[in-house]
Amino acid sequence: MGWTGMNPPHHGDKKKWLEDQFTSANSHLSDLCIKGNTTSGIYWWNEGETTKHDAMVILISCRKDEWLFKEMGESVMPYSFDAPKKLLDRLDQLGQPFNDYAKQWRERCRANLSTKHEAVPLGALIKFNRELDFRSFKADTFTLAKEGRKTFFYAPNGVKVRIPKWQERDHQVINH
Repeated sequence: MGWTGMNPPHHGDKKKWLEDQFTSANSHLSDLCIKGNTTSGIYWWNEGETTKHDAMVILISCRKDEWLFKEMGESVMPYSFDAPKKLLDRLDQLGQPFNDYAKQWRERCRANLSTKHEAVPLGALIKFNRELDFRSFKADTFTLAKEGRKTFFYAPNGVKVRIPKWQERDHQVINH
């Protein structure tokens, strides 16, 4: 239910770290895909002579002094629906979902994949259909910018802000 934390590993490799956390004599984690602070993968375990599997969503938080994770199987309907197509295809090849939650989770992930994200040029003005609250100010219109691989926005007052999953929010590109 909660987060599990520990000292950062000496190697600093998130993928290896997660594989190590979920590997034992009877289980392991495979097909990992890390997007930001969310990891998707397949968790395998043995029950007697039978090998079972479940899609796994793992939230991670890596700070200088502590690395934390929180895992959720697809059968409990994790509230993260951005599993990659390759992982979903592999799960479908392996068999049917365990329960309705797992089935719904896979369907929502597929629906997310089918939503095409428009290519928006840097410097474009983006107007969201709802005002966003940043505590010290509220705004609905932002200018798209990028530093390296990080996407961010400038608010009308000049403040630099991050808007997670901004393409999934209702918006309009009002200026190219």
